[in-house]
Amino acid sequence: MAVWLFSFAPSLSNDDAYFFLRGIERFSILEFRPHFPGYPGFILLGKALYGLGLSPLSALSFLSLSMALAIPVLCLLCVEKNRLAVFLCALSMPLLPYLGLSLMSDGAGIAFFLATLWQYRKGNFTISGLLLGGALACRPSFVIFAAIFIIAAIVKDKKAALPFVLACAILCLLFLLGLLAIEQMPLVWEGWRFIEGHFLLWGNTTLGTNKLSWFDSFSRIPGGVAYFSALSLGLAFSLYSHRKSILPFIVIFGWGWIFLFQNPENLRHLALPLILSLIFIAKTDHLINKIALYSLIALQVFISNQMNIHSPRLSPLELTRQHLLNESADKVITHHGVHYLHDRLPNSRVFDKYYPYQVDFPLWDVSTTAPSSLSEIKVFPARMMGEQSYYIHKQELKRD
Repeated sequence: MAVWLFSFAPSLSNDDAYFFLRGIERFSILEFRPHFPGYPGFILLGKALYGLGLSPLSALSFLSLSMALAIPVLCLLCVEKNRLAVFLCALSMPLLPYLGLSLMSDGAGIAFFLATLWQYRKGNFTISGLLLGGALACRPSFVIFAAIFIIAAIVKDKKAALPFVLACAILCLLFLLGLLAIEQMPLVWEGWRFIEGHFLLWGNTTLGTNKLSWFDSFSRIPGGVAYFSALSLGLAFSLYSHRKSILPFIVIFGWGWIFLFQNPENLRHLALPLILSLIFIAKTDHLINKIALYSLIALQVFISNQMNIHSPRLSPLELTRQHLLNESADKVITHHGVHYLHDRLPNSRVFDKYYPYQVDFPLWDVSTTAPSSLSEIKVFPARMMGEQSYYIHKQELKRD
């Protein structure tokens, strides 16, 4: 797996990854280096690698890949039973390659969260709290998972939870004070703008105008409905045996957070609740759980074989940029990779589809949705599950 993933040339898969790259070069949330809330833990790790002599892109790539590859090992450390099964489940997870190649902070956040579970299980509560703070600094959207973890830990054992909560709170507070020192009060206004936009405007959540549901996303995955049905049955059977454990509360509320408040277009959001579900199923050493785990492994291998089949070494976004550059595209309109294409196509005018424009043709239309009525399109297919394919069509006619 590691050899295969490192064989891909580092390339940016979306604007968020581009913002992380810019953040490693120079940090500024207000300039989208990266966007709010800044992901300070991930940026600091990237800057550390940058300081060792790697280029910003190489530092971002190495950090993303190494954190993703640590996930199966950390899953193994989090359980006492069915260790081989849970390791193979994590290793064969179809989203794992994208966690490494997306050059985003999901893999780092998951790795820190799993390390938190591992150290908490060993009774190292202060270290566990620091690791949870690191997970939030890398992936602040894990705040619901962290909050349920903390609440359940307090309810179960207040004395043990005290150093855990204090360590996490102190580290998070230090990161927050650092961000406020850098950006000052404009950080608050930017935070409000981002939160309102994510939940109500462009975030594609259930609170907004989202037309795509998570069930639609599952049904587009070959074997996806069968996979999540088997996962649900395994979880249901495990709930009774571990109803007093902390993990089932994190899993249940985590899935609810994802389904209600995350974008169904981005399958990478499923990675953490999926991994936690696999660990939870593995905690019960029962024949049904073993059958469930190995059935999930078989389904994951099937899904991976169906989706991780394309050979390009570069991301579809980077191939799109190269194609538009070679075609000397004058005007480009797109809803994905807007900032990256704008900055990396200096001779092109790039327009965001989110806003209405009066643009004369010829016009290069870049989309991640396949046009239904056009035959002459250029396609750069997704390399793996979680990544989006790009479709390019040159419109020659002029609008009325």
